[in-house]
Amino acid sequence: MKYFSKLNLLFLILLIIVFIFSCKKDETSSSPVDEFSFVNKRLKVYSAFMYSTTDTIDIYSQLPECKKDDITNFTDSNFIILDNGILKCNQNEPQYLVDGKWHLSNEKLVIISINLIDTIRFDILSESKIRFSIGSNLKIGNKNYYRIINYNQE
Repeated sequence: MKYFSKLNLLFLILLIIVFIFSCKKDETSSSPVDEFSFVNKRLKVYSAFMYSTTDTIDIYSQLPECKKDDITNFTDSNFIILDNGILKCNQNEPQYLVDGKWHLSNEKLVIISINLIDTIRFDILSESKIRFSIGSNLKIGNKNYYRIINYNQE
């Protein structure tokens, strides 16, 4: 009987230890915002759409070719560096320029333009090692849209 009690006690202790470590693992797991892999990667927009209740607009197809090869880098120092790509729209533009700043807030990507006038809060729709998608509300005239911008790693 004593052997059975000791075995039960040992089993109970092991069960408690497993439970404690499994709870601890849950507490320390980070949110998706803490694990972004888009930082310090060269990203290229491959599609951009605006959706409303009545229509869909393909923004990307309307961009000039000189904008389609631009590359964006969200640096770990929270700057957004734009590489104008091979096809520059204006040959007098520098190859690289600071396009704004970014930070994360309440699981949203906040982009502040370089002129500090525009601040846009993007929902982080998906994020992987090679793709990154963000979305935000946009109003044009009296029509509300939801825009989605998709990036690929260059």
